[in-house]
Amino acid sequence: MYEDKLGRGWHNRVRTMIGVKKGFLTDEIIEAEFNMRATTLLLYGELGTDMILKDPPETPLNQDLYRKAFLHVLTSVICTALESRTRALPWQKYRKDFGKLGRDHLQQGLGLLSGIT
Repeated sequence: MYEDKLGRGWHNRVRTMIGVKKGFLTDEIIEAEFNMRATTLLLYGELGTDMILKDPPETPLNQDLYRKAFLHVLTSVICTALESRTRALPWQKYRKDFGKLGRDHLQQGLGLLSGIT
């Protein structure tokens, strides 16, 4: 559904950034409406009204920066949910510091937005 904007194989890129397999983090979980909307809101909040109204040109560089930023911020949103999910018995073997991983990806994603002109 989002492949036209995020590129082919984007689900696998998210899983790779988190370091988990498809059996634990399915495509459906990744593109759940809450995750996608939360990511969009975080990105728009960081871009600010001026940038949204200015509508930066859709150059290949801007598109690439936004796509990468979106994937990093989406990873951050998903990490928040995974922190809770891995407390349940069947998923405890996947436990890691998802909080730190999420903060790192949020920082990376929002940092990429500064390059959009």
